[in-house]
Amino acid sequence: TKETFVKRLGLNTVLTFAVIVSLFLGISSIILYTDKSTHSISMAMKEESLQGTANNISNVLDMYVNNALRQSDNIASQPIVIDALNGSPQQATKMLQQLVSQSDDLASAIVIDATGKPVAGATKNGESLPASYADREYFKPIMARHTSSVTQPILTAKTSGALIFLAAHAG
Repeated sequence: TKETFVKRLGLNTVLTFAVIVSLFLGISSIILYTDKSTHSISMAMKEESLQGTANNISNVLDMYVNNALRQSDNIASQPIVIDALNGSPQQATKMLQQLVSQSDDLASAIVIDATGKPVAGATKNGESLPASYADREYFKPIMARHTSSVTQPILTAKTSGALIFLAAHAG
């Protein structure tokens, strides 16, 4: 029966069929392996690229925050800021208005006394300043440290609802 089947088809035909099936299975295995390998390599490259992008964004944000902190320290060290805290806010208000209007990054610049009362300041949109910042969640920790500080995490502005961070110098 088997012998007659092989004799009927011929030995060459059976061997050819066996080689074709073997080649098909081999090529299919190679294709599947290559597909999986390529997918794994592609995913690894994407993950590496996204991690690099995240690191770059983090570095840029760190530079931005550090720049804001330096700017805060520079403003706080101006003699006209001390004058504002001592009851003469006109020059500080003028300087802060000019600073905010010329900056693409600042939404406001405000000099606040130890009780939370703004003594000089300016906002980008011209909003009036609140009577006090003492109730703001960021005010007490900044004043308690008596140093330069940046709020963490990002806050939602009470008046505008915008996402903000604050760089402050308390001295």
